[in-house]
Amino acid sequence: MTENHSFIVSQPLEGTRLLEFLATKLPLYSINTLKGLIERGSVSVNTKRASAGLALGEGDKVAVFIPEGTRRYEPHPLPLEVLFEDGHVLAVNKPAGLAVIPERDEGVGAGFTPAQDVGAGHARGRFASANLKPAPTFISGLLHYLQNLSPLSSGKGLRPRLVHRLDKDTSGVLLVAKDPEAERHLCRQFEDRVIEKEYVALVDGRAEREEADINLPLEETTRGKMRPNPRGKEAVTQYRIQERFDGFTLLKVMPKTGRTHQIRVHLKAICHPLSVDPLYGNRSAIFLSSLKADYKPKKGQTETPIISRLTLHAHRITFEPFPGVGKITVESPMAEDMDRLIRVLRRYKGSG
Repeated sequence: MTENHSFIVSQPLEGTRLLEFLATKLPLYSINTLKGLIERGSVSVNTKRASAGLALGEGDKVAVFIPEGTRRYEPHPLPLEVLFEDGHVLAVNKPAGLAVIPERDEGVGAGFTPAQDVGAGHARGRFASANLKPAPTFISGLLHYLQNLSPLSSGKGLRPRLVHRLDKDTSGVLLVAKDPEAERHLCRQFEDRVIEKEYVALVDGRAEREEADINLPLEETTRGKMRPNPRGKEAVTQYRIQERFDGFTLLKVMPKTGRTHQIRVHLKAICHPLSVDPLYGNRSAIFLSSLKADYKPKKGQTETPIISRLTLHAHRITFEPFPGVGKITVESPMAEDMDRLIRVLRRYKGSG
């Protein structure tokens, strides 16, 4: 069946590109599918045809028409650690390496139903081969859980509604709304900045200030990369030192706004980038040989990294699941690779 959707851009999403906005609001459809809808004129902004790269403004009205048979993600089993659930909200522990919104190169069969893709070059039935096995995606895993496993809300009509995002290589707690009412309530809390988020970050260098506020407006430069600019969007991050090591510092980080890559760019701006961050930092992995002075590799073996993803973990979030029930706090246990790295630092790089 065909679908018609309409959205009004809220203040936190001001400046978001149209394609990214649709990927957040319509997570059942791939980036390529959404791009195809835009190119075919099935998406309008303020009743006018728009391009995928259009920067949206607060109050803009986005309308989307989705033809019958458009390819979308289908339920697919994926191990999910549920941290909290009620009839309206789900909080899960997202592992590092799993994209919340599938990337452009999600590949053939990535949890898709073998129907039409409105993007260029995708004819009906192209993905219908019985030999194609769906690749796991976060969205298809959420669908499978909500429709088949949830003890509170199993049902074929349910779909996950994303209200915020974590970078692919960030681990930790992520909120998902189950219904339109919960989606509106959570989005309003993000817009009013009453949701409290806390991250654990390992950064380069020995930070001196015990705590500080970083108030640096941010702007997008090349697609997908951010930088400080006084004329950019407001961005505020607070941090407190948790533990110091020789050459590293463990921080508790509290973002007060939700700009793309905000924590990563702000920490780089104060000369303490994430210890692993290929885009804004100094390395793409940390090896034991770089921390242990007398490290000797085993003959014939290639050293594997202790960690090879962002040294950033979404540890805690405080929010109101439904109007009038009061706030709750949900915590995600420290990711195994981050925990292992901290233990190695305590052993070989001292703590103090």
